[in-house]
Amino acid sequence: MKRLLLPLVALFVGIAAPSAQAQTERYVALTGSDGNNGSSAAPWRTVGHGIDSVQPGQTLIVSGGTYRENVAEVVTAGSAGSPITVRAATGERPVVEGKFWAENADYWTFDGINVTWGFTGLSSGDQMVRVIRSDYWRWTNSELWNAHSTAQMSIGRGGIGFRVDHNYMHDTVPSNNTNQDHIIYATTDVGQGAGGTGIIERNILAGSPNGRGIKIG
Repeated sequence: MKRLLLPLVALFVGIAAPSAQAQTERYVALTGSDGNNGSSAAPWRTVGHGIDSVQPGQTLIVSGGTYRENVAEVVTAGSAGSPITVRAATGERPVVEGKFWAENADYWTFDGINVTWGFTGLSSGDQMVRVIRSDYWRWTNSELWNAHSTAQMSIGRGGIGFRVDHNYMHDTVPSNNTNQDHIIYATTDVGQGAGGTGIIERNILAGSPNGRGIKIG
């Protein structure tokens, strides 16, 4: 009997289920490829691909460095029980150099994702960061700066329960008509899905010579 049991024990030890962490975490790094599977050993290359690929209940961890890309995604919504988090890798500073737009981002948190102007293909009519048609999302612990547009961050087209907090948003560049380049532009967008409720607090807003720190319309 002992001779039969030994190989069976070895067989069961060799079959291990993936850890919960491996199942819930996905990764983006400048050394990665969008053809990878998004694991820590085989990260994706672009933030846009990572955001488009992450699923409810998962966390997308973005390594430090400058990602020169325009992120414009209609994303998969999370839920109260299965939220989605996009955050900077611990101790690192990722910067998206371009626009960063998200739509349908229910129950998403963007934590430590920094954005600045600079990638090609943008116009002064674009908002640098935009979150629309999204409920219960949060943007926190980030730096946004150097927008050449109507808004450094645009919030609108409906959406309830959002929170924008603990960010440093600064230095918009005059690019449109008088008083039309704001740091935060939060609008109910009448006719575009009116409504919208949320909290904007504990941010540092500085340097908007051709617009408001916060415009609520």
